[in-house]
Order: sequence, then C-alpha cells, then structure tokens
Amino acid sequence: MEWIQVADSAVKIGLGAVIAGISTYATIKAKSNSDKEKIKLENRIALLQQASQDLENSFANARRFLNRMPVKVSSIEEGEKISDKEYFQNLKPELVKLEDSIAESSIYLNRAISNLTLVGFTTEDRALKLGITDTFNLRDDLFFERQRYSSQELNNLRMKIFRQHATLNEQIADFFMDL
Repeated sequence: MEWIQVADSAVKIGLGAVIAGISTYATIKAKSNSDKEKIKLENRIALLQQASQDLENSFANARRFLNRMPVKVSSIEEGEKISDKEYFQNLKPELVKLEDSIAESSIYLNRAISNLTLVGFTTEDRALKLGITDTFNLRDDLFFERQRYSSQELNNLRMKIFRQHATLNEQIADFFMDL
C-alpha cells in the first residue's frame, strides 16, 4: 500500500467518523430538547392539577361558610324584630365555628394563585380572588359588626360566588386545552 492509499483510507474513515459523530450529536440534541419540553409540559400539567385541586378546596371551604350563613340569618329573622346588637350576638358563635373554613380557603387560594402563575395562567389575581374576597369581606362585615345582611342578600352573594367559581373552572379548562 502506498502512502496515498493510506491517506485516502484515513480521510474516508475520519470523514465517516466525523459525519457519524455530527449526526449522533444532532440526534441526541434533538431528543434532549424533546425530552426537556416533555418534562416541562408534565411539570406544568402537574402544577395546573394542583392549582385546580387547591381552588376546589378553597371554594369548598368558602361554600361551607356561605351555605351556613343564610340558614343562620334566616333563623334569626324568623323571630321578632331584633336590634343590630342582638343580630350580631346571635351570629357570633356561628362565625367563630366557621372561621377555620375561611382561613383554610385563603391558604388554598394563595397556593393556587402561585401555581397558576407558574404555569402562565393569565387571569389577573384580582379576578381570581374576587369570589373568595367577597366571602372574606362578608365574614369581616359580620364579625366586626359593620353591616347587617338579610338571608336573601346572603343567598344572592352565595349564588354570585358559585357562578364565579364555574366561570373560573371554564377558564382553567380552556387554558389546559391550549397547553
């Protein structure tokens, strides 16, 4: 074998090795990017599922409060006309019993908002907190004796918050479908 044939064989082998190396690198890089995207999507879905569960827990706790208040107020209204002081005194024990529901609702809501922000859900926090904030405001109005509500007003607020909950679930479902 002459040196030219040796050099020719070396170039062919080297060039083949370089081509194989480049194609292997490109394949691994593409697969790696695909795997990264898959992992990112799986993580986003997990965060969205956790956020959805936290929202459900938040609204469930708020519902516990909202379902009980009209019943209690209705029972207070059944008797004779009472003063504001008596109205709030009659409500106070029920408010104290339900305080944990409101506190848990807040905790779940804040965690849900954090997770939704991480996955890129664009509904403003204000819109998301609206229903629960109404519940917190109601609790504060009653607990700190700022405003007296009729059972009808409480039922109307309860229905408003339930509609907001349904709307929010639809928005999250639409967002999920766009992932």
